[in-house]
Amino acid sequence: MTPAKIRISATLVMLGLGTSPAVTLAADHSGELEALPNSNVNLNTAESSTIVYGMDFIAQQSGVVSVADLILRIPGGAALLNQDSNSQRGFSNGNDRILINGRRLSGKQNDSRSALEQISVARVERVEVIRGSSPDIKVSSQDSMVNVVLREGVGGSGAWSAGVFLGTGADAAPRGLASYANKRGMMDYTMAAEYTSVDISDHFDTLFTDGNEVPTKRLIETRALNEKARELRTGLSFNYESGDQLNINALYYDNKLTLPRPGDFLLPDATGALNIPGVGERRRDRSLSKWEVGGDYGTTLTKGWDLKVLGLYTEEKIDDISSEDADILANGYEADFRSLSAEFSSEAIIRSSVVWQAHENHRLELGTEVALNKQIVGFQFFDRVGGILVEQDVDSSDVIIKETRDESFAIHSWQISGDLSLDTSLFFEYSRISQTGSITNSRTFKFLKPSWDVRYNLSPDDQIQLSVRRQVSQLNFGDFASSVNGENDVIGGNTNLKPEKSWTLEASYEHRLPDDKGSIKPTFLYQRFTDNLQPIETSPGISGVGNGGVGTRLLIQLEGAIRLYFIGMPNLQVSADLNWQKTKATDAFAGGSIPFDGNGMGFGGRIEIRHDIPDHGISWGLTNWINRRNEFRDFDELRINQNAGRNWTNVFVERQLFGNIVAKFEIENLIDDVWKRERNIFAAGRAGGILTSRELRDAQWSRRFLFSVRGTF
Repeated sequence: MTPAKIRISATLVMLGLGTSPAVTLAADHSGELEALPNSNVNLNTAESSTIVYGMDFIAQQSGVVSVADLILRIPGGAALLNQDSNSQRGFSNGNDRILINGRRLSGKQNDSRSALEQISVARVERVEVIRGSSPDIKVSSQDSMVNVVLREGVGGSGAWSAGVFLGTGADAAPRGLASYANKRGMMDYTMAAEYTSVDISDHFDTLFTDGNEVPTKRLIETRALNEKARELRTGLSFNYESGDQLNINALYYDNKLTLPRPGDFLLPDATGALNIPGVGERRRDRSLSKWEVGGDYGTTLTKGWDLKVLGLYTEEKIDDISSEDADILANGYEADFRSLSAEFSSEAIIRSSVVWQAHENHRLELGTEVALNKQIVGFQFFDRVGGILVEQDVDSSDVIIKETRDESFAIHSWQISGDLSLDTSLFFEYSRISQTGSITNSRTFKFLKPSWDVRYNLSPDDQIQLSVRRQVSQLNFGDFASSVNGENDVIGGNTNLKPEKSWTLEASYEHRLPDDKGSIKPTFLYQRFTDNLQPIETSPGISGVGNGGVGTRLLIQLEGAIRLYFIGMPNLQVSADLNWQKTKATDAFAGGSIPFDGNGMGFGGRIEIRHDIPDHGISWGLTNWINRRNEFRDFDELRINQNAGRNWTNVFVERQLFGNIVAKFEIENLIDDVWKRERNIFAAGRAGGILTSRELRDAQWSRRFLFSVRGTF
């Protein structure tokens, strides 16, 4: 294993008190557990790259039902759980931050937070927080990982939860989860079923003006979102006497969403006052279903040589209908449009590699991944002409896209010395994308993607990390076909897209506080992009995603998680991810430099507080997101979300009722603030600078309440 790791005694008590096996604990008057003065073990030794939370640590926790509950009590655990699942085609190349028994899950949707919420804590032997390389996969990022090691010989156990979601002005929406795991012979198996629903009622007040800022309409809408989702998961693991292991995972998921937006509007009368009433509704109905089956197999070929094989097949289907109806009550005028889209996609992947680790300071992995992808998209757009809906001609409205993709790789980990390690990788990507339907096109891409990751331990508590990476984005097949956006504008398809390329330089410094009291990590990141993806004009008057020129991104980030020992509250944890960023690219429509569309500018991030009071079985917490100013530029549009510095705040409190039963109450959007948006429309494009209309919207997002009860059996 590189770098070498030392496992700390499993007697970490009450969220990171580093103690020897014989240490005793005493409770102060506040109910927080404190180590006696002889508890002076430093968790970070000269060769340490891993902190282990073992059985004694787990036994001291109250209100812990699932593995996810356990990880939340570890400094920085919330950030690990909040990572996004893999949405790329193919398996992610070593960017997994959560492992189970040292292995990545062979599924793609199975690697999310919900997978850990479905594993009962009764099955956990220890949790390892790894800084550096994993024994199973290469991590091509500066982030730490969590490896959950499950216990052997544990009988059947399960976890369950039941709750209700309630948004202001909306109906109660139930949700629930049940999971069970057991062992039969050499086979371990898990099963889980989950149902979630959401009912939300938000309110928009939009004033429309002309280019001279004279009011032309006022629209007051209610956005009544209703969403229901079901999910079934299962997993089988076969552990053979030879040491070989076979894992199989399967998932089924479906989701139905309705989003009616009924509203009242006022139009100007002869005096210009907004007095002529009308009613209307914008609506979206979407259904999504997907399933996947994945597996992996590991075996030892000969001394020092291991073989790993992963495979997956998945299908997804989406049907989406958007519409708008508006009736002016004074004269019966009616304006409508309809858009219909249907999408089918499938992916088949197989990835195999051999790992050589005959030398303690070197680890080499050689492998290849082959993926076959297919996507079928159909799109229709109807507009009212002469009182009836008439289908409009739209470029790239029906497409069939096929991709054959191969990625071969070599990954070498070298422990140069006890304090210095180097991970080097080289990926060669080959892909052929063909498109048929309304437009026929075929292209081949070839890319080399090297990376270098260096880690140097200045001291047992301090590590410097430096990375240089060549990255190539994956094309979104949805950008090949036309569609409708949230503003009911047609987005043009683009059959000539090229992947976005970038070089990334990332440097960070991590300082760990002794006795697992937390860590602080500042990071500097610089990226330079070519073929920058941004809106361009795909046909006269219609824009879509295209390739611009050169773009840059500068990010300065501060991550940290600290237990407040210094005020006598070691179970009070404060974590933060604060960052400042600036992006710049060439404006495809008006020239000059602009920020990347969709990327906020300036300061933003997240601050989180969590306090566990084990003597009373109570935990509470607060999460606050700080928003940036966000701008979006299109052919004839500039849209500004004026929310810089505004906060979205969630709070929760939970209590262990009895046994393993825990009740939790959460409030989302505690502050209930008004969010503002400005949308400017220009005649003949932004380059002309002639403003024709403006929309000023105040959005009142509702408060959301969630009450749940969970436990184990």
